[in-house]
Amino acid sequence: MMQAESDNLRGVWMKKLAAMIGVFALAAFGLVATGTAAEAYPQQGFTVHVVAQTVHSGAVVSAYARSFNEPCAWTARFAGQTDAGTGKTFRMRFTAPTVHRPTTVPLRVSCVSANPSGGGTSVAVRTQTFTKTIDIRVLPRETHGAGHATSGSALPNTGGPDVGLLAGGGALVLGGGAAIALGVRRRRVSA
Repeated sequence: MMQAESDNLRGVWMKKLAAMIGVFALAAFGLVATGTAAEAYPQQGFTVHVVAQTVHSGAVVSAYARSFNEPCAWTARFAGQTDAGTGKTFRMRFTAPTVHRPTTVPLRVSCVSANPSGGGTSVAVRTQTFTKTIDIRVLPRETHGAGHATSGSALPNTGGPDVGLLAGGGALVLGGGAAIALGVRRRRVSA
């Protein structure tokens, strides 16, 4: 009689263990499978990072660009100002224009790269131009009291998609709850 009860308990335990492994496998798959739509397409030649996408009139707008492959001839334009450079990396600084109401000003960065193709005695050079635009929100300068300017409280959204992390965390919480419930039930059965 005791052997049958022990085998039955072992069978229940194995089913629950298999269910927990399944939950963790689904959670791992969810973390891997939930990428952004942009990951399905290769990136275009370079990336641009802006220090702050919301600034006040007269503030410095700083940005950094990096080429994925070949060095570039860089050109950046913002509010009538132009900056240029060459190489795999490019740092740019501009001054935000004076505005009287919140205004969106585009920052356009272009990368022209020369890619040699062919072989042997003839080598053709193919140039590619990539352009990216980032909208910078320029706010009017606020003054309070004796002409002291205040900085805004708006922060740029620098986070990425967190759906995968949320799904993984939920799966871990469910798995932990199942493990606790299993332990409690096992104690009740053995008592």
